[in-house]
Amino acid sequence: MIGFKFFMFLLLIKNYFAMHSALGEMIEKLNWIKFLYRFEKAMLNKSKNCENYIWADTFLRLFKSDFT
Repeated sequence: MIGFKFFMFLLLIKNYFAMHSALGEMIEKLNWIKFLYRFEKAMLNKSKNCENYIWADTFLRLFKSDFT
C-alpha cells in the first residue's frame, strides 16, 4: 500500500512538472522514449521474459490516456 501511495505521489509530481515547465516536458519525452524502448524489447522477447511484457502491457493500459 505504501508503494502504491508513493507511486501516485510521483505521478502527481510528474504531471505538475509536465504542465508547468520545460524541464517537465523534457522529462516526459525521456520517459516516453524509455518506455517505448522497454516495450519494444519486451515484445521482441515476450517468450523469454514474460515479466517485462506484463509490465509494458500494464503500463500502456494504465497511461494510454496520458499519451493520446
